[in-house]
Amino acid sequence: MRTKRSPQAFASKRQWRPDTAMPAGRPMLAPPGRSVRKTDKPPGKGPFLHLAEGRLSGLDSQDRSPLDTCLRRPILISQQLHHASFTVCDLEAARRFYGGVLGLEEIERPAMGIDGAWYRVGDSQVHLIVTPAGVDVGTRPPQLNPLACHTAFAIDDYVKVRDALRAKGVEVLETNPKVGQMWVRDPDGNILEFIVPRRT
Repeated sequence: MRTKRSPQAFASKRQWRPDTAMPAGRPMLAPPGRSVRKTDKPPGKGPFLHLAEGRLSGLDSQDRSPLDTCLRRPILISQQLHHASFTVCDLEAARRFYGGVLGLEEIERPAMGIDGAWYRVGDSQVHLIVTPAGVDVGTRPPQLNPLACHTAFAIDDYVKVRDALRAKGVEVLETNPKVGQMWVRDPDGNILEFIVPRRT
């Protein structure tokens, strides 16, 4: 008389078979939250993999793939933006805008083989990069469009910033002080937003 197996017994025998043979020594990934271990059967079809809960068994450390490591230990972005970069054609015109109009502090920039300038913005930075001749960096919107890709900077006084920008001849697309958002373009057409952060 055949002994009836429990669901747990079937689960412990569960195997994942690859559709095609895998090269020897190449690690294979289990679904997220599970790990894998090798078995030595059946021959001729590449390695068989058992799903093992909670740990990686049967694979040497050099066989573990970077993706498997990432799934187990997610790499998180740091707590702040390091820098935003903008491509420019006329570096001096860009310097007059970012340093003169916006009042950003220019900081030391290492020699990189390409002209540019760096500015400090709080704990972050703005990097200006002069586009080398013949390099395609895409096209910017033909008009000031807040739906286009842009970088936003926090401000404290909406009216003061808006009036100062207009006094320097900068086109400003604004909402209103209650909403607290406005957009401008630098001399090369890069779109910047200035926003009063909402207090929570």
